[in-house]
Amino acid sequence: MPFLCILFMARAIILTIFGLVIASVFQQSPGTTIPCLIQIPLAVVIGAWLHRKGVSLVGPSVTSLAVMYFTVIFGSSDPLGEFNITPTG
Repeated sequence: MPFLCILFMARAIILTIFGLVIASVFQQSPGTTIPCLIQIPLAVVIGAWLHRKGVSLVGPSVTSLAVMYFTVIFGSSDPLGEFNITPTG
């Protein structure tokens, strides 16, 4: 039992550090917020769709790849970009 507590605490620390790194990436590069907000739900939806329907992997993969490239290219023009910039001075 004590070993499981140590593992739980170690995992909590690792997840906290991971969250801190992701937050700093979002703050330093505001153009990454919109791609992440779109790509993560897209991956979940496509994964669930593939699991339930049992369709071929090629069509959804090509579609999601196109959507991901679109969000990365146009991610810098997101409305949250100005909100995430930390004022200097």
